[in-house]
Amino acid sequence: MYLKSSKSFFSVLWILICLISSKHFFGQIEEDINIGDEPVYRNLSKALRNADKVYKLNLANMELKGFPDEIFKLKQLRILILDSNKILTIPNRINELENLLYLSIGNNSINEIPLTLGNLTKLRFLYLNNNNISFLPPSFFKLNLLEDLFINENKITELPKEIQVLQKLERLIVSNNYLESIPDEIGHLYGLKKLSFAENKIKILPEHFYELTNLTFLYLHNNYIEKIDSKIKKINQIEELTLDNNKLTTIPAEFGELYNLKTVYLNHNGLIALPIEIGNLFKLQNLFIGDNPIKEIPAGFNNLTKLQVLNISNIVIHPFPQVLYDIQNNGTKIKGLTTKELYLAKILLSQARNKNLIDNSVEAIPLYEKLIKTDTNNIVAMTEYASTLLNLGEFNKAANISKLALTKNMSQKNIDELRIIYSSSINKTTKAELIINSYTEKIKADSTNAIPIFELGKFYFDQQKYVEAKSTLFKAIKTDPTFADPHFYIAVISLSLKDDSLFILAILRYFSLHPEGSKTKTTFPFLLSKMKMKSGVSEKNGSTSYHDSYIIKDDNNEVIYKSENPMADLLSVMLVELTRDNSYKKSKRKENSELQEILDEAFYSKKNNFEIFQLELIRICKAITNVVAIEQDKQIYNYYLSYYKSLIENGHLEAFAYTIIIIRDIETENITWLNNNADKLEKFNQWNKAYKWSSK
Repeated sequence: MYLKSSKSFFSVLWILICLISSKHFFGQIEEDINIGDEPVYRNLSKALRNADKVYKLNLANMELKGFPDEIFKLKQLRILILDSNKILTIPNRINELENLLYLSIGNNSINEIPLTLGNLTKLRFLYLNNNNISFLPPSFFKLNLLEDLFINENKITELPKEIQVLQKLERLIVSNNYLESIPDEIGHLYGLKKLSFAENKIKILPEHFYELTNLTFLYLHNNYIEKIDSKIKKINQIEELTLDNNKLTTIPAEFGELYNLKTVYLNHNGLIALPIEIGNLFKLQNLFIGDNPIKEIPAGFNNLTKLQVLNISNIVIHPFPQVLYDIQNNGTKIKGLTTKELYLAKILLSQARNKNLIDNSVEAIPLYEKLIKTDTNNIVAMTEYASTLLNLGEFNKAANISKLALTKNMSQKNIDELRIIYSSSINKTTKAELIINSYTEKIKADSTNAIPIFELGKFYFDQQKYVEAKSTLFKAIKTDPTFADPHFYIAVISLSLKDDSLFILAILRYFSLHPEGSKTKTTFPFLLSKMKMKSGVSEKNGSTSYHDSYIIKDDNNEVIYKSENPMADLLSVMLVELTRDNSYKKSKRKENSELQEILDEAFYSKKNNFEIFQLELIRICKAITNVVAIEQDKQIYNYYLSYYKSLIENGHLEAFAYTIIIIRDIETENITWLNNNADKLEKFNQWNKAYKWSSK
């Protein structure tokens, strides 16, 4: 989805910030039990004056030396906070607070949990952290509605296997205790999202531990863990993982299948090597591997394009690895990196720039050459080098260097700058004319062959001559409508020119012809955005992931398009998820009606992706024909529109929607529809094969 103006964007951003900040400490509980407007009592005497209507009591930091008996007069109490006092015991009468949902009594001096606590069967949130508890009684495990259980910083030596009955648990924090093992039954808590066993004495993770497939945060630092099993790949929703200060000597290759990982701590272990598969963690932002006897940094690390921080403190590697240059060139901050090689690269770049500043470009050339030989992926140096060559009239060398640089991963700004240098270099040699003449001769020799027509269009595209490129690519499409690549490049040109409607029409045709492959994978998020579809995927256990690739690459792995504002796209995704959230719908919002209209129109909060897809395609087919100014564009629009209008008129839109969305969506709903509507799918396929594309 997209935002129609900067004013709308910042207005929506303001709403997002307000919505997120309004979810205070126990706001969700208040929402669920309709006590959001009830006051929080911070004085017990005042609460007792209105005992029958007290729902929330907070007596934290009151220097209490015992659990006040007067609290038991508050029969309607739902939330009780007694943190940071000097309480020694929880009285047996605790079960009299039978309506209690939230109990926080951390940072006291409690030695044991009374058996009667297990009778608080409505309890959902329990915080007993930082006490002196050493044992969890059997009655404790009657609390089968618990969602949060914090028992960190106690003296617990064993976690009973009965823990498995707490099936509603989402957050379990048992860090800083005296555990030497984890019960295998922990693996039955399938709903866990946040789990911490940090700062214990654990050596082995039990077999069924890896069944916790919904975990997003896992903290295991400061233990004695010696091995991570290859089954770790099953915990594929994990975003943050801490394994620092353990006894690990290896990391399994399957670690590279944790595609949602953003932060990993592996420092202070005995790791000699890291698997090259870590380079597959395309969402990784923070990686800490310092204080290990690592001998080599895998080359695959330069694929970590989102990496913001890499900590390699106290790791010494000889010779200096090229991959560290690449990572730093991508903008990653490397901590613990102090090497003469990196210093030399910076000096060479500075010296080359100084030569250019004093109009001594000839002497700058060998400095750039030496730098690029040392640091082969330095985009800044390659761009400056190509520009210098262009100014000196070395057109062939400038074209070769800029073309090589375009195969690297870089920002859209760098891409645009290099394409200009490349185009200028080509046009100042005889190559451009020779290339065009070569393709023209091939086209004349066989006018039924779409490939040379496409290659000529691609040549114009590489030079950013979009008018000529679009015209030539359209000729290739009319020659062979089933040739997928011309549709793809017309779609990318339309993205660059901000022609969203033509992008949608062209890319849908490409997807239908080529549902597999890297170009489909990297372009699909743009379709989701432009058609205002929801980017979250609801999987088996209710988890959500996002397709957040904002780069399109060609078959040569060259970046040919990069979103100018991926954060705006991500914000839009977040807003869609909020509009689907019950707390958002129920909250007392006071936004102005105009802004609310923008939200409702832009995000279709009550519609699924299949409905949104169909509505958007129908809207495009109805709205755009008369507003296209350029005659050539009218022809391209009409060419695509005739197909989609016929598809809609013949009743195949639903089948087409499910066929397209199944490319990236793995919801059961998709598969179920396709299985139950084989007849509709077959009719669509037959119609699609028989459709005659206009050659006019």
